[in-house]
Amino acid sequence: MPVADRTPLAYAVDALGAAAAAVRRFFGAVLEASGWQLIVLITGGRLLRPPPDRSG
Repeated sequence: MPVADRTPLAYAVDALGAAAAAVRRFFGAVLEASGWQLIVLITGGRLLRPPPDRSG
């Protein structure tokens, strides 16, 4: 259930954590990447990158 004081970023990080956990369960011990490494792969490294400058 949504919580009133949580931000959209907090929900996104939770969802990405769940996705990383699912990837780890699927691949098992073969996968040597950490949870954050998996999140970087899932997001293409764009999770915390600032939005592009569209002023120009």
